[in-house]
Amino acid sequence: MGYKGRAAQFMTVPIYAVAFTMSLSGGWIADKFERKAFVMMAAGTISTASYIVCATVQNPKVKYAFLCFGAAGVWTVIPIYLSWVVIMFDGHEKRAVCIAMVNGFGNLSSIYGSFFWPAKDAPRYVTGFAVTTSLCGALVLFIWFTYWRYGDKGVTRSS
Repeated sequence: MGYKGRAAQFMTVPIYAVAFTMSLSGGWIADKFERKAFVMMAAGTISTASYIVCATVQNPKVKYAFLCFGAAGVWTVIPIYLSWVVIMFDGHEKRAVCIAMVNGFGNLSSIYGSFFWPAKDAPRYVTGFAVTTSLCGALVLFIWFTYWRYGDKGVTRSS
């Protein structure tokens, strides 16, 4: 986006500040009203819309502002999703395996993610934003389907 050196480092502060605020308020709302799925779908929708704007606009200031909200939406979904997974299954073994799978597949993004942001795409990074938009949109659909099928309380408990 044209920032270099110390200025580039300082430009990460607003991204984390917006993510912190949105994640804290999203977590509080999800817990207070017991609506984890709806908060995750809202945050995922914010991310999806923000990344669409990032992929299509040329203005670096507009792109940066929407990047803040896109990242905040993703970082809001992750902790709520992990807490949702814990209540979706009964039994310690099922929960442990599910959390391990979520964390394992989530951390795989460190491997494949860098290939979606090639230097030749700079400064627009259309490929990276398109893939990120698709993944965020798929996440919203997955959460909606899971909520439709099982609700916010999880699968039927076995005795």
